[in-house]
Formats: sequence, structure tokens, C-alpha cells
Amino acid sequence: MATSEPPKIESWRPAGGDRPFADPKKQVPSTTVGVAQIPTWRLKAFQAALEEIIGTAEVKQWLTMDADIGGESVTDIFVILQRVGTLDELTVAKMVHEVFQGRVVEGRMLQVTYA
Repeated sequence: MATSEPPKIESWRPAGGDRPFADPKKQVPSTTVGVAQIPTWRLKAFQAALEEIIGTAEVKQWLTMDADIGGESVTDIFVILQRVGTLDELTVAKMVHEVFQGRVVEGRMLQVTYA
């Protein structure tokens, strides 16, 4: 009998997807986390799914940047994080980065970056 491999899950393009994806080990943490680049028409459902994962207490601001790539409207989603209790913004950003990284949202896996 042949062993079956688990199905491969596609990934969302990283926020700022027109730039090369940085090696996660070489990224410098910041208080802004780049979540994904998605088709603009999916923005509301995608953002709602993200809010279910982290809630809104940590979020200072959702930042979106729209672009037209090859006739398709896409949106880069970034989240700017705020201090929570005794945790500073950078610590919260590192925690959110870990929670998002590799998580499947709307059928695809996230490749999270720092912005």
C-alpha cells in the first residue's frame, strides 16, 4: 500500500507581497505585523477571521494598503499592536506573530512578517 501524504496547504502571499519574502530568522521584530496580501473583495471576512484569533484588545490599528496587480485588486493587511497590561507593544507583537504564523485562515496558511 502506498502511503498518502497530507494535502499541501497553500499560503497567503505575505503582506507587501511584491517584495521578496524575508527569511523569518533574519527579521527584526517591530510593533507592526504584516499579516497577508489578499484579494480586496475578501477583506471583511478575512479581518473578521483574524479578530476571532486575537481579539481586538491588542490591536491599536488595522492598516490596509490597496494595490492593483495585473488587473486584480489586492490588499496588504498589517496590524499595529498596543501595550497590554504590563506587556509592551514589542512583546505583544512577538506573541501575535507567533499566534498568526502558520495559522490557516480562510483556507490558506499565513506567512507573517514584521513591517
